[in-house]
Amino acid sequence: MIDVNKYIIKLLERNNEVTLPGVGGLYLSRTQTKLHHDNDTLYPATVSVTFNPFRLSDDGELRDEIAREEDLVKHLAEYEVQKFIIRIKQGLSRYQQFELPGIGVLMSDSMSNIRFKTASDFILNKANFGLAELIAKPSEPHKDSLAQEKKIIYRESEKGEKSVWKWLLVSLFIIIIISLLILLGVQYFLQKVQ
Repeated sequence: MIDVNKYIIKLLERNNEVTLPGVGGLYLSRTQTKLHHDNDTLYPATVSVTFNPFRLSDDGELRDEIAREEDLVKHLAEYEVQKFIIRIKQGLSRYQQFELPGIGVLMSDSMSNIRFKTASDFILNKANFGLAELIAKPSEPHKDSLAQEKKIIYRESEKGEKSVWKWLLVSLFIIIIISLLILLGVQYFLQKVQ
Protein backbone atom coordinates (compact mmCIF):
# COMPACT_ATOMS: atom_id res chain seq x y z
CA MET A 1 0.00 0.00 0.00
CA ILE A 2 1.35 3.43 -0.99
CA ASP A 3 1.81 6.04 1.75
CA VAL A 4 -0.09 8.92 0.13
CA ASN A 5 0.46 11.04 3.23
CA LYS A 6 4.19 11.19 2.44
CA TYR A 7 3.43 12.71 -0.97
CA ILE A 8 1.02 15.22 0.55
CA ILE A 9 3.86 16.46 2.77
CA LYS A 10 6.25 16.59 -0.22
CA LEU A 11 3.78 18.68 -2.23
CA LEU A 12 3.20 21.01 0.71
CA GLU A 13 6.96 21.50 1.03
CA ARG A 14 7.46 22.13 -2.67
CA ASN A 15 4.25 23.89 -3.79
CA ASN A 16 2.83 25.21 -0.49
CA GLU A 17 -0.46 23.53 -1.41
CA VAL A 18 -2.03 20.19 -2.34
CA THR A 19 -5.53 19.27 -3.47
CA LEU A 20 -7.36 16.25 -2.12
CA PRO A 21 -9.89 15.70 -4.95
CA GLY A 22 -13.47 15.84 -3.70
CA VAL A 23 -12.35 16.74 -0.15
CA GLY A 24 -10.58 20.12 -0.31
CA GLY A 25 -7.21 21.82 -0.49
CA LEU A 26 -4.43 22.00 2.09
CA TYR A 27 -2.27 25.14 2.16
CA LEU A 28 0.76 26.22 4.13
CA SER A 29 0.25 29.27 6.27
CA ARG A 30 3.42 31.03 7.38
CA THR A 31 3.92 33.64 10.06
CA GLN A 32 7.00 35.81 10.34
CA THR A 33 9.07 36.27 13.47
CA LYS A 34 7.23 38.79 15.64
CA LEU A 35 8.20 41.02 18.54
CA HIS A 36 5.29 41.97 20.77
CA HIS A 37 6.19 45.24 22.48
CA ASP A 38 3.43 44.86 25.07
CA ASN A 39 5.14 41.97 26.83
CA ASP A 40 8.61 42.22 25.19
CA THR A 41 8.31 38.70 23.77
CA LEU A 42 9.89 37.48 20.53
CA TYR A 43 7.90 34.74 18.78
CA PRO A 44 9.70 32.59 16.16
CA ALA A 45 8.37 32.11 12.64
CA THR A 46 5.83 29.29 12.33
CA VAL A 47 4.36 27.17 9.59
CA SER A 48 0.92 25.61 9.85
CA VAL A 49 -1.55 24.01 7.47
CA THR A 50 -4.90 25.56 6.59
CA PHE A 51 -7.78 23.88 4.78
CA ASN A 52 -10.06 25.12 1.99
CA PRO A 53 -13.16 22.90 1.71
CA PHE A 54 -14.19 24.58 -1.54
CA ARG A 55 -11.20 23.44 -3.59
CA LEU A 56 -12.66 20.14 -4.73
CA SER A 57 -11.49 19.79 -8.35
CA ASP A 58 -8.45 17.64 -9.02
CA ASP A 59 -5.38 19.49 -10.29
CA GLY A 60 -3.54 16.17 -10.83
CA GLU A 61 -0.50 17.19 -8.78
CA LEU A 62 -0.90 14.44 -6.18
CA ARG A 63 -1.44 11.79 -8.86
CA ASP A 64 1.57 13.00 -10.86
CA GLU A 65 3.81 13.04 -7.78
CA ILE A 66 2.85 9.47 -6.86
CA ALA A 67 3.31 8.30 -10.46
CA ARG A 68 6.74 9.89 -10.67
CA GLU A 69 8.03 8.71 -7.28
CA GLU A 70 6.52 5.19 -7.36
CA ASP A 71 7.29 4.71 -11.07
CA LEU A 72 3.62 4.02 -11.90
CA VAL A 73 1.53 4.86 -14.91
CA LYS A 74 -0.86 7.74 -14.28
CA HIS A 75 -4.06 5.71 -14.17
CA LEU A 76 -2.61 3.44 -11.43
CA ALA A 77 -1.47 6.48 -9.48
CA GLU A 78 -4.99 7.93 -9.91
CA TYR A 79 -6.40 4.66 -8.55
CA GLU A 80 -4.17 5.01 -5.44
CA VAL A 81 -5.33 8.60 -4.92
CA GLN A 82 -8.99 7.55 -5.25
CA LYS A 83 -8.50 4.73 -2.72
CA PHE A 84 -7.02 7.29 -0.31
CA ILE A 85 -9.90 9.72 -0.87
CA ILE A 86 -12.41 6.91 -0.19
CA ARG A 87 -10.60 6.12 3.08
CA ILE A 88 -10.82 9.82 4.05
CA LYS A 89 -14.54 10.02 3.27
CA GLN A 90 -15.25 6.77 5.13
CA GLY A 91 -13.34 8.01 8.19
CA LEU A 92 -15.22 11.31 8.12
CA SER A 93 -18.55 9.50 7.69
CA ARG A 94 -18.01 6.88 10.40
CA TYR A 95 -15.85 8.66 12.97
CA GLN A 96 -16.31 12.35 12.01
CA GLN A 97 -12.54 12.62 11.62
CA PHE A 98 -9.62 11.36 9.59
CA GLU A 99 -6.02 11.75 10.68
CA LEU A 100 -3.29 12.73 8.25
CA PRO A 101 -0.28 11.62 10.35
CA GLY A 102 2.23 14.40 10.90
CA ILE A 103 -0.05 16.97 9.23
CA GLY A 104 -3.32 17.18 11.14
CA VAL A 105 -6.87 15.93 11.43
CA LEU A 106 -9.80 16.42 9.06
CA MET A 107 -13.07 16.66 11.01
CA SER A 108 -16.69 16.77 9.89
CA ASP A 109 -19.71 18.04 11.76
CA SER A 110 -23.34 16.90 11.65
CA MET A 111 -23.87 18.92 8.46
CA SER A 112 -20.87 17.19 6.78
CA ASN A 113 -18.86 20.42 6.80
CA ILE A 114 -15.17 19.55 6.83
CA ARG A 115 -12.71 21.42 9.06
CA PHE A 116 -9.02 20.88 9.63
CA LYS A 117 -6.80 21.12 12.68
CA THR A 118 -3.01 21.20 12.25
CA ALA A 119 -1.15 18.59 14.26
CA SER A 120 0.76 19.98 17.21
CA ASP A 121 3.84 18.05 16.04
CA PHE A 122 3.65 19.42 12.47
CA ILE A 123 7.14 20.67 11.65
CA LEU A 124 7.91 21.73 8.14
CA ASN A 125 10.49 24.39 8.91
CA LYS A 126 13.23 22.33 10.55
CA ALA A 127 15.33 25.45 11.20
CA ASN A 128 12.81 26.67 13.78
CA PHE A 129 12.30 23.28 15.44
CA GLY A 130 12.34 23.60 19.20
CA LEU A 131 12.39 27.39 19.24
CA ALA A 132 10.08 28.82 21.86
CA GLU A 133 9.12 32.40 22.47
CA LEU A 134 11.86 34.53 23.99
CA ILE A 135 11.16 37.18 26.59
CA ALA A 136 13.45 40.16 26.11
CA LYS A 137 13.95 42.90 28.66
CA PRO A 138 15.79 46.03 27.56
CA SER A 139 18.91 46.74 29.57
CA GLU A 140 19.69 50.11 31.08
CA PRO A 141 22.41 51.96 29.16
CA HIS A 142 25.66 52.65 30.97
CA LYS A 143 25.67 56.26 32.22
CA ASP A 144 29.11 57.09 30.76
CA SER A 145 28.14 55.93 27.28
CA LEU A 146 24.89 57.90 27.49
CA ALA A 147 26.81 61.08 28.42
CA GLN A 148 29.22 60.61 25.50
CA GLU A 149 26.39 60.09 23.07
CA LYS A 150 24.68 63.29 24.16
CA LYS A 151 27.96 65.18 23.87
CA ILE A 152 28.49 63.92 20.31
CA ILE A 153 24.94 64.77 19.32
CA TYR A 154 25.37 68.28 20.80
CA ARG A 155 28.58 68.88 18.89
CA GLU A 156 27.05 67.73 15.62
CA SER A 157 24.01 69.98 16.03
CA GLU A 158 26.23 72.95 17.02
CA LYS A 159 28.36 72.33 13.94
CA GLY A 160 25.25 72.22 11.78
CA GLU A 161 24.01 75.53 13.21
CA LYS A 162 27.37 77.21 12.49
CA SER A 163 27.28 75.89 8.95
CA VAL A 164 23.78 77.30 8.38
CA TRP A 165 24.75 80.72 9.73
CA LYS A 166 27.90 80.74 7.62
CA TRP A 167 25.94 80.06 4.40
CA LEU A 168 23.28 82.56 5.37
CA LEU A 169 25.89 85.34 5.84
CA VAL A 170 27.69 84.45 2.60
CA SER A 171 24.37 84.54 0.72
CA LEU A 172 23.48 87.90 2.26
CA PHE A 173 26.90 89.33 1.33
CA ILE A 174 26.50 88.16 -2.29
CA ILE A 175 23.01 89.70 -2.51
CA ILE A 176 24.33 93.05 -1.17
CA ILE A 177 27.22 93.11 -3.68
CA ILE A 178 24.90 92.28 -6.60
CA SER A 179 22.46 95.00 -5.46
CA LEU A 180 25.28 97.59 -5.28
CA LEU A 181 26.53 96.62 -8.73
CA ILE A 182 23.03 96.99 -10.15
CA LEU A 183 22.65 100.44 -8.49
CA LEU A 184 25.99 101.59 -9.85
CA GLY A 185 25.07 100.30 -13.29
CA VAL A 186 21.71 102.12 -13.23
CA GLN A 187 23.38 105.40 -12.09
CA TYR A 188 26.03 105.10 -14.81
CA PHE A 189 23.34 104.48 -17.42
CA LEU A 190 21.25 107.44 -16.21
CA GLN A 191 24.30 109.80 -16.36
CA LYS A 192 25.01 108.76 -19.97
CA VAL A 193 21.41 109.31 -21.02
CA GLN A 194 21.37 112.92 -19.71
